[in-house]
Amino acid sequence: MENTYPFKVDFENLTFVAEIESSNLFSNYFPLFAKYQYEGNGYAWEGLIVQIIEKKNQELLNYISFDPEAGCFYAKCSNAEILNEVLQIIVPTFSNLEVLEDYIQNADRERIDD
Repeated sequence: MENTYPFKVDFENLTFVAEIESSNLFSNYFPLFAKYQYEGNGYAWEGLIVQIIEKKNQELLNYISFDPEAGCFYAKCSNAEILNEVLQIIVPTFSNLEVLEDYIQNADRERIDD
């Protein structure tokens, strides 16, 4: 996958990160999360990403470890194939704010810790 925005991907270490407090991401994503009364922190991104992956391929969640923080979302996959599958799901969702908004609006709020 060539364009992984808004995630930075380290294919060697099988990780993907969103630096949520960076000026670019903050200005693009914070207003959208805030519109639905979410902090938009790494924990909110994790809760939303988990729900998105569950809808597309729940089995993938067995191979991802999440380590969010207030200003950053971080995850590690068990192998390159899993990483690529996860990116195929979340990159198109997070790079299209209209699609992302639909997921945010319909997310199970109780499963998002922010």
